[in-house]
Amino acid sequence: MAGFFIMRKIVAIFFILVTNCLLSQNNRVEKAILFFKGQPDIKIAEAFNDSSFEIKFVNPEIAVQFARTALVHSEKSKNDTVIASSFLYLGTAFHVMSAYDSAMVYYMKAEQKFVRLKDDKRMGTIYLHLASLFSDAKDNVNAKAYSYKSMSYFVRAKDTNNLAAIYSNLGIYYDYDNKTDSTLYYYFKALDLRKKYTKIKPERRALNLSVSYTNIGHLYQHKLRDLQKAIYYFNLAFEEDEKHPDVLYKIATYENLASCFNDMKQYDRSINAGLNGLRLANLIGNYQGRNRLFKTLSSDYYFLKKYDSAYYYMNEYAIFVDSTYALESQKVISEMQQKYESNKKSTEIALLNKDKQNSETFRKTLYVIIGLILIVVLALIYSYVLKQRSNKSLVLKNEEINKQKHLIEEKQKEIIDSIRYAKRIQQSLMPTEKYVLKKIGELKK
Repeated sequence: MAGFFIMRKIVAIFFILVTNCLLSQNNRVEKAILFFKGQPDIKIAEAFNDSSFEIKFVNPEIAVQFARTALVHSEKSKNDTVIASSFLYLGTAFHVMSAYDSAMVYYMKAEQKFVRLKDDKRMGTIYLHLASLFSDAKDNVNAKAYSYKSMSYFVRAKDTNNLAAIYSNLGIYYDYDNKTDSTLYYYFKALDLRKKYTKIKPERRALNLSVSYTNIGHLYQHKLRDLQKAIYYFNLAFEEDEKHPDVLYKIATYENLASCFNDMKQYDRSINAGLNGLRLANLIGNYQGRNRLFKTLSSDYYFLKKYDSAYYYMNEYAIFVDSTYALESQKVISEMQQKYESNKKSTEIALLNKDKQNSETFRKTLYVIIGLILIVVLALIYSYVLKQRSNKSLVLKNEEINKQKHLIEEKQKEIIDSIRYAKRIQQSLMPTEKYVLKKIGELKK
């Protein structure tokens, strides 16, 4: 099973590298599909889903296109798990673009699928994403609500790694609400699980532990104002940073140590940490890290009355801020333009879908009305035919009755004529009254 997922990752990375040359072209997805010609729809869907996941932070617009293509092929495959994953990756890509409404739509569609699949781990994952979405949208109440829902599913699935992530996020959400006790409680719960959980790569485990130690250090430095404990946890974070390859975390830890030593007025130690961080930041071109270190170093040298060095680092900070402001302004304008275009497209799609739905509703209504008219017409025709048949039958019956009546009248006439004929014969045979009286008179004599 592990080999299968590794192979899928390799395919996804290879896919991104091969299609990278197509990213500036309008038909990039159509051309990318050619690489999977002849493959089953489920395989194509999985490749596009994995590629969407890998590229979402580099180019979220392309990630959306990949996830849409994955959805088309997953629906053809009729595999609910892959369909739900496509919805999830679409939501994630829109989330990265800050298109929160679109992200919510696809997250909810993924949730409906996962509910039917009864997959606790994936249900926990979708609620984790929803919690993050609400947090980014500054809705801390729902962020916490969905975090608790996610927690219940991860507990049921015995997913220690994601459960630790939920605890860590809850600590952040309570920190936004300035509830320090709750924040510290969840930070330590996350740390405790991450210490115990060893079923991941050592580098990943070290990175997770570094995050937990850093979160706790920040809380002690900025909220609890216990700088000694803050230094202790930042040093623990630094020990973990030595075990994983992500230099950004090490630079961040140097920044935290420098800031903490500056607050403690231990300026030499702050300068030592700051210069180490600056060396790494220059090495990898981490300009944001350099900016924060410039400011701290300038403060350190100022309080040590080394004004030339203080001026140098403050000047570097000011130059960077000016250039960064210009870049940030351009970036904000670009992002606003992208959001406008994205919302415009979403609105157009919604209107098209509404028109399509209205057209479909009208067509269905028309079919129903036509059907009802046909039924009524057929009923009238049937009723007319029955009436005609009934009338015809009635006419025939009347004719038969009249015929029988005529026959009876004929018979009756014949009978009466016969009676009259017999009466005449009888009368002709019988003597008359005069004759009878005469004979009676004769007999009396």
